[in-house]
Amino acid sequence: MMPMSKAKSVDLIDSLSDALVPVRRQHQSRGVMLALGGWAVGAVLLVGSFGARADLVAGQFSPMALLQLFWAAGLGAVALWFAVSMAMPGVGRDHGGWRWAALIALAVPLAALVSLVASPSHGWIASRPEAGIDCIWQGLASGALAGAALTLWLRQGAPTSPERAGLVVGLASGATGAATIALHCPVDGLMHFGIWHAASVMIAAAMGRIFLPSLLRW
Repeated sequence: MMPMSKAKSVDLIDSLSDALVPVRRQHQSRGVMLALGGWAVGAVLLVGSFGARADLVAGQFSPMALLQLFWAAGLGAVALWFAVSMAMPGVGRDHGGWRWAALIALAVPLAALVSLVASPSHGWIASRPEAGIDCIWQGLASGALAGAALTLWLRQGAPTSPERAGLVVGLASGATGAATIALHCPVDGLMHFGIWHAASVMIAAAMGRIFLPSLLRW
């Protein structure tokens, strides 16, 4: 006859396992596709609502237009990848690479701020502030779907640091939004996108760090 203590242990295990249901296995590629889908829908909605750049429609891109597009899209892709990977922690996994990408990306807004300090009046006018406010809210709005997709993905996973995950999701959301702005905003120039487009990225990152951790805790 099975000892009473062992029988109780078996009963306890059975009672705990009875409520368990199988879950869908997480695949990083699925998270990436989900986030890219949010990015694409946000871009279609913004460009469809406000139109694309005239030179883009004509098949022509200025070097500065390409610079702002590649800067934002590159940062968005890196942050998106690391945000997706944070749903699946494991021994030996390093999620710190996004910090280096963010530091490199800071070169653009830092250059704009140095230029602004060196020549405040000229730099402020060159930044086109009358268009800058629209760029900020449009960037936040168009990147929101990518951020929502990443949040949904991480809620299905197990991020070990909700604060860090929230920051990276916000960074990815803002950067994808800034890349979308580059398809619409007709204003070129380092001062404009280095201040206003970059501001949408920083604001989104701050919002992600403040508001998302409570949604990402286990």
